[in-house]
Amino acid sequence: PWFNPNIGTPEYFNACATWGSYMSLPAGSTGHLQYPRTGNAFAGIYVFRTDVQNMREYVEVELTEPLEADKCYYLEFFVNMPNDHTYACDGVGAYVSQGVITGTNANPLTVVPQVKNPAGNLIADTLSWTKVSGYFTAVGGENYITIGNFRDDANTNWTQIHQNVWYETSAYLYIDDVTLQLHEWKVELGSDTTLCENEMIELDAEKLDATSYEWENGSSQPTRTVSSAGEYWVEVRLDGCKASDTVLVDIEPMPSLDLGDD
Repeated sequence: PWFNPNIGTPEYFNACATWGSYMSLPAGSTGHLQYPRTGNAFAGIYVFRTDVQNMREYVEVELTEPLEADKCYYLEFFVNMPNDHTYACDGVGAYVSQGVITGTNANPLTVVPQVKNPAGNLIADTLSWTKVSGYFTAVGGENYITIGNFRDDANTNWTQIHQNVWYETSAYLYIDDVTLQLHEWKVELGSDTTLCENEMIELDAEKLDATSYEWENGSSQPTRTVSSAGEYWVEVRLDGCKASDTVLVDIEPMPSLDLGDD
């Protein structure tokens, strides 16, 4: 059910296509050679061209169900640079939207993708598939995903990789295996607790793949040792997702005993 949201002309490559159609797999008459990462097919889009300013192609699809507000989601897809195109570039991302997004020309769609390939990370591997992935928090109601290069030419990094190939003025990417799924993301510091005087406790907020930690005292470490009464909180970020927790610590003074004089 993928479709074209602007006036570009994205391609659908399939093992059943005939040689002369240019869309045949694993090889074709333009000199391309690539196997799908899985299955029998993948999509292909222009992400940069030197002969047509700011020309972009995209593929878009409706999700099976809308995203839930304030929930964390993981999005990944795989791309590959064809060996019949001259240039490699860093411009590709995925934008999840409330409703369809479209363009009346072939210019970049003016939205900011939630997940994108880092600037300067040129996708030049023509053999293996390169993963583009990230986490984001849904606003709620998002029900379409669009993949392509949302940066204009001025903000797209590119370099020449091949010479004497079929397509001499473009950077192009194959796209396969798109995944969007709910990611359970929470942090737990434990229950409120009472310590004896001079006792210490370690608060542990460490999470796999976390990108940053922020405690109420400004610490950016995943763990914290405390020995005084107070309210302690931490916010843990994972790309565009965040989770927080608070714990109360009370101190019980040491008891004093007095049996009287000898």
